[in-house]
Amino acid sequence: MNVKVLFLLVFLPFNLSAQSFSGLGSTAEGFANPTPNPNFNFPLDHGPHDEYRVEWWYLTANLLSEDRTPFGIQWTLFRTARSPDKENGWRSNQIWFAHAAITTPKEHFTTERFARGGIGQAGVRVDPFEAWIDEWSLNGDNFEKLNLSAAGANFAYDMSLEAEGPLVFHGENGYSVKSSEGQASYYYSQPFFKIKGNLTLPDGDIYVEGDAWLDREWSSQPLSTAAVLGLMVPLIMGTQGWDDHNRHGKSTARDLAKNYLASCEKNGIIFTNGDNDTFPLWYAQEVEGFRTDVRVCNLSLMGTDWYTNQMKMKAYESAPLPIKFTEDQILMYGGTTDQLYFTELSNIIGSSNITRATIKEIIGLRLENGNNENVARIKFPAFKNEVQNVLYQLEVIEPSTKSQSKKL
Repeated sequence: MNVKVLFLLVFLPFNLSAQSFSGLGSTAEGFANPTPNPNFNFPLDHGPHDEYRVEWWYLTANLLSEDRTPFGIQWTLFRTARSPDKENGWRSNQIWFAHAAITTPKEHFTTERFARGGIGQAGVRVDPFEAWIDEWSLNGDNFEKLNLSAAGANFAYDMSLEAEGPLVFHGENGYSVKSSEGQASYYYSQPFFKIKGNLTLPDGDIYVEGDAWLDREWSSQPLSTAAVLGLMVPLIMGTQGWDDHNRHGKSTARDLAKNYLASCEKNGIIFTNGDNDTFPLWYAQEVEGFRTDVRVCNLSLMGTDWYTNQMKMKAYESAPLPIKFTEDQILMYGGTTDQLYFTELSNIIGSSNITRATIKEIIGLRLENGNNENVARIKFPAFKNEVQNVLYQLEVIEPSTKSQSKKL
């Protein structure tokens, strides 16, 4: 691995000057450039734009099997032009490459393909739509209903997709600015695909359903210096050894979480007090379905109404927590448990804006508590006389300091 990365680092300056994906650090002379206020033309713009240097059709999907096991797939077709010259057949300047993958809770399967343009090995057509490289294909009568297929040495998938929403245009109506220096692309997505079909894995076929997102983007403009330097970061990390950055096999947090959950009695409650305590427990229950009878309660979130209400609901196999607070008591910004600011009576009475209405409002607030009503009825006449006396004294003497106000 380090030998390959070293090779890339040695030849990186030359690659950055080529007219290809790595050439995005160089000028785009001879290629078309994205401009603001694009006028998209469909279905034509679902197809290739050879006058631009780079382009891709990028699909990802989150899937669930019938037993709720999570899976993910990815299918991407890239096009890059080595030069702005247009040639046909074997002289074509277009290069195509593709990537396909399946992720499972425990494994990651990948493969890739490369092809040159002009000879029918790879390409995109719009009516009917088809994007292909070798036997891999994304195709359909239109862009709203598609079939997807790809295969590697130890995996394959065969899926169908149907859009349930409109295209989404990124940036300003599809003109997506990439940096403060003005680099931009044309960029839109179809994020509303429903997807279903079969995954073929070493253990057999699995039927799955889920949601998919398809990105379409093309550009010619060079990356900024900062972006080019950013491309070197993963290469430098690679030279240091991938094991330093690989989380595979490092399962301490998950193992501790499962141990904590396993230590609880059936239908028990485990209290946590922060994100790092809680996330591994949630993972064990949400992803692996482990001890879903145990209720996890994050005390740091119990000060919020939304989380307290969640704790009063059934979750998985765990019963609601026996919380007796009413909805009004839980409510964060409108209930009866909001904080009240205390101000000394002398500060209130000593204010230049004090009025009889203010004093009456203070008394009214005290009387809102029914427990005080009987005491208030007995003491109110005397209190009223005292307040009137204070007001009279203020009017006559006009104290200017807090100490004088307190003395009164």
